Amino acid sequence: MKLAAVNDIYEVRIMTLVSDVDRQSLVDLYQPLIGIAPVGLYFSLLEDPSKEANKTCAFEDLGVRTGLTIGQINSHIKALEATGLVKTFVKEDKKINYFVFCIYSPMDPRGFFDDILFVGTLKKQIGEKALNELAAKYKKPE
Repeated sequence: MKLAAVNDIYEVRIMTLVSDVDRQSLVDLYQPLIGIAPVGLYFSLLEDPSKEANKTCAFEDLGVRTGLTIGQINSHIKALEATGLVKTFVKEDKKINYFVFCIYSPMDPRGFFDDILFVGTLKKQIGEKALNELAAKYKKPE
């Protein structure tokens, strides 16, 4: 991923709907993996003013709204990309770069628990007991 600078601009495109269950699974399943700050940035991007058609914002404004430095924003975007929550496209220019953040809903809990990499990493972070409690919470009745 190309790193953003304070004077670069961006826009947000919401690619999939994010339901209340998705928001809860972000907190329960993704937050232990990537941390509260990237999840908070994800929620901020969901409500970003640039999600209106053809509207762009400066990274400086995103920093002011979130209280994050440009370095923290870059780091948190990497974490969101690693989990498939964000895909970033960049149009490079000599003076400023134009970033497009495509926002995706999280994997549904069933898919999450079927994914060996995600569930294995989560187990390492929170332990087997807590993992089993989360699995029970999201298990759908037969």
